[in-house]
Amino acid sequence: MNRSIRIAMFLLAIISVVFATFASDAKKTADTSANKISKKPVVERIELTEVKTLDQMDKIFENAGDTIQVFKIYAEWCGPCKMLTPVIEHVAYLYKGRVKFYRVDADKLPQVQSAFGGGPAIPQIVFVRNRKVADLIVGYNKQDAYTTALDSLLAIH
Repeated sequence: MNRSIRIAMFLLAIISVVFATFASDAKKTADTSANKISKKPVVERIELTEVKTLDQMDKIFENAGDTIQVFKIYAEWCGPCKMLTPVIEHVAYLYKGRVKFYRVDADKLPQVQSAFGGGPAIPQIVFVRNRKVADLIVGYNKQDAYTTALDSLLAIH
């Protein structure tokens, strides 16, 4: 029995060492993975100004002058609208000081969406100059679609 106890204790010691080695390797792998995730490049973004009332919309148009305005028409429940948020906020950062960016919840202000004439589909990105729709993009698109439209409008501006 004494010999059986020693063998069992020896086996437990070996199992403990092996387990500790695997646990240490797993932690190193997890730490490395976490570092890779945190080293993603930071994309600069500017949050869009929320338009909450029709009076606010009128004031935006009154104060716009000849500045190009971009309106993101969205809904809280809309998946593509949520996917579009970081894209359009980055575009807002790229055009900071040259273009004004706003967001309008289609469920709270449906009159705005119908006034722009884009129909019921969302998301919509509406480009406005001098109170007139200069361009309209419906649905989720890559950043290039929005920057191309803005570059074109700024060139004629």
